[in-house]
Amino acid sequence: SRQVSATAQQIADAAGNLADLAGDLETTAATPATPATPATTGEGDVLR
Repeated sequence: SRQVSATAQQIADAAGNLADLAGDLETTAATPATPATPATTGEGDVLR
């Protein structure tokens, strides 16, 4: 029974991770203006 509960915990953890990823995707999709900002980071300075 311990192994079953451990598996259930792993499934719960995986579901939580997927929920976090989905939340991140929704956040990035909701703010399409942000992808323009990485150009102002160090990478953009190197290109100059």
